[in-house]
Amino acid sequence: MDGIGDAYTYLGVAYFYKYHYDTAITLHNKAYAIYEKTNNINGMAQVLYAMSYDYSLKQDMHKSLECARKARSLYEKSGNYLKLYDVIEGLIYIHKQLHEEKEIDSLMNELIMTAERINDKKRLANSYFTLGNRYLEQAYLNLAIDAYFKSLKIAEESGDSVEIANAQGSVGLAKLYLREYNDAIEYYRRQEVILKDMNNEFELSTTYTNLGEAYNALKDYAAGLGYHMKALEIRNRMNFKLAISNSLYNIGYTYFLMKDSADLALTYISQSLKIDREINNYDGLAKNYMLSGKIFALKNDYSTAVGYLEQGLAMAKQYNNMDVQMEASGALSELYALTGSFKKAFSNMQINNEISDSIISGENFKKITQLEMQYGFDKKQNEIEVSHLQEKLQYETELKRNKLIRNFSMLFGLLIIAFGIFLYHSYQKSRKPIKKRRPC
Repeated sequence: MDGIGDAYTYLGVAYFYKYHYDTAITLHNKAYAIYEKTNNINGMAQVLYAMSYDYSLKQDMHKSLECARKARSLYEKSGNYLKLYDVIEGLIYIHKQLHEEKEIDSLMNELIMTAERINDKKRLANSYFTLGNRYLEQAYLNLAIDAYFKSLKIAEESGDSVEIANAQGSVGLAKLYLREYNDAIEYYRRQEVILKDMNNEFELSTTYTNLGEAYNALKDYAAGLGYHMKALEIRNRMNFKLAISNSLYNIGYTYFLMKDSADLALTYISQSLKIDREINNYDGLAKNYMLSGKIFALKNDYSTAVGYLEQGLAMAKQYNNMDVQMEASGALSELYALTGSFKKAFSNMQINNEISDSIISGENFKKITQLEMQYGFDKKQNEIEVSHLQEKLQYETELKRNKLIRNFSMLFGLLIIAFGIFLYHSYQKSRKPIKKRRPC
């Protein structure tokens, strides 16, 4: 019977790679029922792990988490630490989608310890790659690059092309964050060559997305648009809706940057919005509402722009998306000032400043403490890392201070201009001759 279970399992995987996720789930459920009858623990764990991927690409993350947790428990029971490592990595991805930060940090520790326990070069390189990704998400850029280069070194020593590609791309991403765009492009192109040889479409679409971002940052919008279009083409074949929505947003944003292509920008953003509504992608909705507002502002349709920006700000507040809150409140402050709604302009400026202050004075300092507590590095390593973070905080504080000064100066300037116009009109009105009424 296990042979039939194996056949259902592999057939399900085949349908998964053809992007037929519902069929894959049906076949994997049949495989699980057979393994359960024969008490094949490893078979049950394997098919549950496969099902967690099936559900994740259907954006049913809670069902994906349920399957992955069951697979983990079964692999722990059987002592299969190689497979346990893979499941832990899958759980990290799932918790990221669910925005469960504490679980991610705990699993990260387990991933590293499991990699060391099995002494597998591929998985050890992958652990540093995953750790680097975690640092990057938390904006620890120097630590991320250190982790990525460790991953790259181990991968090159073992000749593992998958991990070499991962590390190349991740160094590129860190360089992108550091605004070293030409270096980023160089690493992405190295990654692209490897991924094409491997025929790894999903990762290749991510590489094209990042190349698009790098070229946009260099203001080579034609090249940026070309790479975002390549990413969309691949993702459409995969029928991965979340990724498709992201690519549509990126294309819309690129057209927005071109300034003279507002209508094209709105076309792609509206498509992205439609998908985000279908899959309840709230971060995506917040971003798209915000960008729609900025596009309508570019078209001088201020009332429509304000409506979209207010929607984006409200959703960003609800789902704690600080970046969108910053961008939407900043744009609203400028628009309200331009249209003479100075009370609302000031209110949004305050929101913008509060978020800036929170990012500067709160979150990064908390992260330093968390890092010291959560990672069992030696004292010297901790001192180096905290030093890196303190340098980063000093740099970010200066950037934020400059931005606040610029924003206040702009708003103050607008207020002075508006007040000047008001005084001028009042003066002109006072100069008009008063018509005498004729006697009846």
